[in-house]
Amino acid sequence: MNMAEYDAREVLNSYLGVLDKLGSGSICDVAQLDYPKEVIKYVLRHCIKTIAEDDKQSFLRSAYLSLANFHELSDEERVAAEQLREIEASGDQSEPEKAARMRDAATSLWAAIERHKAELAILGQELKILQHDDPTPASAS
Repeated sequence: MNMAEYDAREVLNSYLGVLDKLGSGSICDVAQLDYPKEVIKYVLRHCIKTIAEDDKQSFLRSAYLSLANFHELSDEERVAAEQLREIEASGDQSEPEKAARMRDAATSLWAAIERHKAELAILGQELKILQHDDPTPASAS
């Protein structure tokens, strides 16, 4: 991967736009990203290392962890993920009905949810290592 091919600002803005559109708590198809996850990860790591403001650090770390939401999904998983987003967005149903519909959709996403949990743990460890390796004041918070 040649990072010179990518404009870091464009990669970051594109990724943040996707997060804003989809929300940060959903399982999503990696095809919704305009750039490969590894490129986005590289840009976020660079920003985390170079931006010192605490509020921006927190935001960037959250965006980094949100990469765990994006996976290659099967057709069935893609449909279930869309159903979950629709259920979460609709407010015209009772809580028990909403919970039952969410359970049904989540069943089809079980494997993707497990991949999400595993990747989230890895990304969390990477952030700890990144913070430990960086002697700047931004890592002291």
